[in-house]
Amino acid sequence: MSHGTRWGMLALLAATQVEAAVPRGEVQAAPDSMVVIESRGTQRELSGGQTDVTVTESLWRDRRCIETDSRFTNAKGVVAPLKRHRAILALDRGVVWNVDLGDSTYGETPFATAREFAAALPQPIVTGEKALGAGERIAGLPTLHYELHHRGPTAAASKDSVDYVQSVWVARGREVARAVAFARRPQPRGAGLPAAAADLARRHQGVPVRIVTWLKLPPTADLTRMAATDSEARAIGLDVKDRTLLMGGAEVTSIGVVPAARERFEPPSGWTRKPDPERAMLDQMKRGKALAR
Repeated sequence: MSHGTRWGMLALLAATQVEAAVPRGEVQAAPDSMVVIESRGTQRELSGGQTDVTVTESLWRDRRCIETDSRFTNAKGVVAPLKRHRAILALDRGVVWNVDLGDSTYGETPFATAREFAAALPQPIVTGEKALGAGERIAGLPTLHYELHHRGPTAAASKDSVDYVQSVWVARGREVARAVAFARRPQPRGAGLPAAAADLARRHQGVPVRIVTWLKLPPTADLTRMAATDSEARAIGLDVKDRTLLMGGAEVTSIGVVPAARERFEPPSGWTRKPDPERAMLDQMKRGKALAR
């Protein structure tokens, strides 16, 4: 799994640093039950390839497990091997375990390192938020629809700046109350666009159940180099009129409560622990900054 994808999983664990009460209407489930949220998504590359992802998120007591199966297909249609990853957030231990289900190894990242890593990453700037009213039902749940606008983290306010637009559908209510309560407990914040969508959902006491992201192309971009015809533009998700390029999205397909599978919530016994990958990347970034001085 790439560094970007690995941190993408940590970004899904984003949460505020304020303890909150359990929202009204939460079902008092048995302690041996867990909430399971399943979703599917696609992330497109500017090179023409795309990564298809299925995610199973499980919540039990003080722990959250996000298991991801991802497969990359390049612009020529060549499919890469399946990659399987599990990120386990343990509030009771103050760590995140990143488990590589392909090679039977795992790394352990303390919350302090996760927070330091997130703070070191360039962050997009939210420049606008718009409430679009009630959305359609997703996974059987009513939703509220929002739109977020972002300025790229390194872009100057100029004609060449790169912006992003996110459509976010938020579900609220008793079906997602346990997930909302968990997300609002003290834990590391993530980084990037997924963290912004998670933050919006928390502020509205819900969870994001659909996220679609577009890249807003600057006026100087030559769209004819990306697609010569309307059919080519539609094939790559390019809207010539709005100058937006579809970068990807994710949608929840089911939410349920099932008996707890405790083995999901800690590294498998006997697997090899490897050095903390986030600490190694932090050290690399610090060395790079020192050399640039």
